[in-house]
Amino acid sequence: MRTNLRWLRSMGAVDPSLPPPPPATDGPVACKRHPDVQTGLRCVRCGDPICPDCMRPASVGYQCPDCARGSRQEVYQPGRRVGSSAAGFSVTNVLIAICVVAYVIGIAMSGAGSVISGATEKVLIQQGALDPFRVAGGQYWRLLTNAFLHFGILHLALNMYALYIIGNVVEAELGRIRYLAMFLVTGWFASAIAYWLTPPVVATSAGLTLQVSAGASGAIFGLFGAFLAYNYRRRHLAFYANRMRQMLMLIVLNMVFTFTIPGISWQAHIGGLVAGLIAGYAALDGFGARISRTVALVTSLVALLGISVVIVAMRTAELQQSQFARFIR
Repeated sequence: MRTNLRWLRSMGAVDPSLPPPPPATDGPVACKRHPDVQTGLRCVRCGDPICPDCMRPASVGYQCPDCARGSRQEVYQPGRRVGSSAAGFSVTNVLIAICVVAYVIGIAMSGAGSVISGATEKVLIQQGALDPFRVAGGQYWRLLTNAFLHFGILHLALNMYALYIIGNVVEAELGRIRYLAMFLVTGWFASAIAYWLTPPVVATSAGLTLQVSAGASGAIFGLFGAFLAYNYRRRHLAFYANRMRQMLMLIVLNMVFTFTIPGISWQAHIGGLVAGLIAGYAALDGFGARISRTVALVTSLVALLGISVVIVAMRTAELQQSQFARFIR
């Protein structure tokens, strides 16, 4: 505190209308925007080091220019009801609508009497479910389209409820573009992991059965991971530390369900969570004082896509050389 007061006295009289300065760090560090300037102050929102030239007055303390600009564009209210949509256009609601429309179309294609059970497996495959043999045959788009398809009304309802709750919160915090990119890339990565680790067929009493997978849960786990990492990087602030603990408990609870309820693709859930943690920690805030958040976002997401391409290529080559190669089409 004495260091802060000496700095304020050197700047002249303190205007009582301005908020108090941000807390001091453990020691001087380089300013995020001016690496040649040492500072002991941090942005109260993101925690990045800021020098006097970068300080922007906020309702509580001071913020860096990036956070101050974001605050002007979007007023974040921690106390508002969880799941409420951000003002204006909502990407989350569009994603939910796509899943619901795909479900209705699947029912129509399957015939009457399938509202509860949903579309038949044959119709789901036609719509774009993850059939490992068709993916091995070159239909790689299924790694993305399967995230918008669901097995039955309960599967759809649970995933859409989770997406509505976490999706609107993450979208309001990160912005529409970063949020959509996070959903699509982590969903694709989750499908790639499921394609890689899930046996293409399983033995049942009726013989060998094709393992078809679908659902938005891989991408939802990606949002879980991204939001956990996002709050972890701000854990020195009580509000974000509390949200980090809540998200961690939610992830643990969902992991228990993943490994105790039959028929759930743990491969997709683990894949989505890992991708979300990586993207949330590295992409959303950047890495290194001189790398912008946009560059970090693009670099990290491209890296995840590159890893998934390698995984898919390896799995495709494996299936093409396996005893099931005759099923590839």
